[in-house]
Amino acid sequence: DMVQTEIGFQRWDEPFDPGRMPIISAFNEYYGGGMSSIVFQEIREAKALAYSTYGFYSNPAKKEDPYKAGFYVGTQSDKLTEAFDAMITLIEDM
Repeated sequence: DMVQTEIGFQRWDEPFDPGRMPIISAFNEYYGGGMSSIVFQEIREAKALAYSTYGFYSNPAKKEDPYKAGFYVGTQSDKLTEAFDAMITLIEDM
């Protein structure tokens, strides 16, 4: 019997643009900035659906590469569907 489940997903996004740095910084603070992030507050604190959760938007290693957006949820197996749905709702409401 599986007790814990982890799910992460990421996708490649737009090409590198230094002008987007302030927006990316704000995104990472809002979605992945530790215990104050919306992901942590909504999925872990308010709904008690995860023991760990975050989102990120990372700069490419090379300026020729695209940005990468990703999200993660670590939860109990019986809460996976509800935790995943909560994450998708947050992403869609961006």
